Amino acid sequence: MDNVDDPDLSPIIMIIKFPNIQVLSAKNRKENTNLEVDIKLLQEMLKHGGVKPKSLPIRSINVYHHYMDYEPYISTYQDTWNRLSIHSQVEMDIRQCGYSLTLMQLNNMSISSTDHNINHDDNSTDVTVDECHRIISTNAQCWCCGYHFDKCWKCESLCMGCNSKRLTPSANDIQIKIKSQRHKTHTHLIADEEDFSVFE
Repeated sequence: MDNVDDPDLSPIIMIIKFPNIQVLSAKNRKENTNLEVDIKLLQEMLKHGGVKPKSLPIRSINVYHHYMDYEPYISTYQDTWNRLSIHSQVEMDIRQCGYSLTLMQLNNMSISSTDHNINHDDNSTDVTVDECHRIISTNAQCWCCGYHFDKCWKCESLCMGCNSKRLTPSANDIQIKIKSQRHKTHTHLIADEEDFSVFE
């Protein structure tokens, strides 16, 4: 499923229609990806016997879209699928960044309290910063050099592979597509030139 599918259809319908499905893909559905709603549907199914624990062969879930920022229910979502699957751990294509900023990094960048939870101790000058909860795709990589990112683009503003400035997830993926298209076009041009030289 993707952004061209009926927005009223939940990806959960796929496990009802295809109970032997192993990979559930519902990517780029910005307007209708709702992990909280999906959790409630799955838990209702479990509660009323629509599906039994450890009965589905599902092994992988893909729900990422470029505008995913915060998903407070990601752990519950993961746990619910783990409870349903015959596999011990269902793979997902999203995870939390999990990066902790130092005090020096805080001073060097603009950061809001919604980005990280900042706790000030009145009796100390120390600042405790919780881990970043932004969502990052497990497949995120630099459009320029292909380096696989470990942290979100806010916590790590430069690519560790080529030192280029990181783009937003949507802009980064657009550049990857443009680069891929150029490579295909270039490959076709070379192939056409080789075919033409045969007839010279």
